[in-house]
Amino acid sequence: MPLSPGAADGSCDDRSANAFRGDVHGQLVQARGIHGGVTIHASQTPPPPLVDVSLDTPRPATAVRGREELHADRAGPLGPEHPDTLDTAYQLGLVSIRRERWDEAGEILSEVREASLRAAGEEDPLHLFIAQNPAYVTMRLGDPAAAETGFRRVHRVRERVLGAGHHLTADAAYYVGRAAQERGECAEALGIFTGVLRNWEEQLGEEHPQVETVKRRIDEVAEPGPGTTR
Repeated sequence: MPLSPGAADGSCDDRSANAFRGDVHGQLVQARGIHGGVTIHASQTPPPPLVDVSLDTPRPATAVRGREELHADRAGPLGPEHPDTLDTAYQLGLVSIRRERWDEAGEILSEVREASLRAAGEEDPLHLFIAQNPAYVTMRLGDPAAAETGFRRVHRVRERVLGAGHHLTADAAYYVGRAAQERGECAEALGIFTGVLRNWEEQLGEEHPQVETVKRRIDEVAEPGPGTTR
């Protein structure tokens, strides 16, 4: 909470990502009981949601260099799969997304996804946020069918662990809908987005930025362009 959380689609601003950080933190605390104990290192910040954060404000080069140096400092003494090392690698992947360096982002985030899976398992909440990002990059590179496989995997795990009605499960469903939209299957996407909207309005409130985002998507698929399927 695509986060991300997160990946970028140009349809939502940083206000949306920042607003969701608090929700994510609360759910990670709650997830300690749900997931049988989630280990979050003290220096880790929960990742932003994937939900389509803006590409309009790329990070300055000095900030990128700072992250790269921090990652190098952590990777040596801590090892490549330490939570702090994975966190900085993940952030570098998100920087690549903001710069629209899709191939670079895909390579970094795929490595982080596999490392986090080995380190924490597929039900770890942080891993599930991380796992959505390579799928998102794949979609932006023009393969929404392959991306949908990754999105559906995250959705299945969240549905199993958190329940079908949880708003993070709806977050995963949103990206399944995005993949359908990118494939031109607007009727399928509309059905998914409508369910997500209902969930988010009930759980997050009608004024939440994510609600605004999915409403825009509903408008887009309700009036599809040429070459799409109603």
